[in-house]
Amino acid sequence: MSDVVLSIRGLSVEIPTRSGIVKPVDGVSYDIRAGEILGVVGESGAGKSMAGNAVIGLLNPPAHISAGEIWLNGSRIDALKGEAMRQLRGKHIGMVFQDPLTSLNPLLSIGDQLTETMLTHLPINKVEARQRAIMALEEVGIPGAAERIDSYPHEFSGGMRQRVVIALALGAEPSLIIADEPTTALDVSVQAQIIALLKRLCRDRGTAVMLITHDMGVIAEAADRVAVMYAGRLAELGAVRDVLTQPQHPYTQGLMASTPLANPASCTTTFASLSQKLAVASKLAEPILVTKPSTDTILACT
Repeated sequence: MSDVVLSIRGLSVEIPTRSGIVKPVDGVSYDIRAGEILGVVGESGAGKSMAGNAVIGLLNPPAHISAGEIWLNGSRIDALKGEAMRQLRGKHIGMVFQDPLTSLNPLLSIGDQLTETMLTHLPINKVEARQRAIMALEEVGIPGAAERIDSYPHEFSGGMRQRVVIALALGAEPSLIIADEPTTALDVSVQAQIIALLKRLCRDRGTAVMLITHDMGVIAEAADRVAVMYAGRLAELGAVRDVLTQPQHPYTQGLMASTPLANPASCTTTFASLSQKLAVASKLAEPILVTKPSTDTILACT
């Protein structure tokens, strides 16, 4: 496997409130290698997006990193502040947000937004930046890129806007892309196109991708490995095939059992039994790590 691009070790995020300290992320650890898509899945509030925001330095105060380390290409970045972190965003880490319409500036043309990112992070002039912007739009499948580069966000469909956001994230050739629910606001056919696009760009460019989603179907289609998060902690981590076909943690089993089936009667696992298992697992004081000899699946019962 290729070199590790992102390494998260024991990451915890705390939010002080009037009623006490809330830990939306609690002791999470995983790696993402070049050319790999790691799917991070879990219900709303599991800590998926909070972990991604911690990596790119977009935690809203009073939320803050309270413990752990974040390493990008061999350099520790969790302590970076201000201008140092701003230089990291775009150049080394790209971000694809859930809603492309709110991710783009409605007052600037697509071309202006793409060239601004490139001019900020790359040693090129305006002419070269415009040429690169057209090439980027062509790469993500925007038809007539040379003509549409001067269009505004509202002139694109939802799927085309998401393609523009992906081009924007890749504009400065970062080594890591964080895609936070990139297909949620799109219809099924466009979702498939965006997933195929992310997979192709990951393969062709060797970019590491953190794909945050609650959709197990997206994980099955796009990811190489999957990290299942529950209540801020890592419940299960392993190859997609292993985790989806032989889930070990009760929460992962519940996620799989909630997936619609062509023949519901074939599902023998009941939610009642899963709830009992999860209740027992949640009472354990210390994580239990179990490594299956035949796979790289790691179970962390918390």
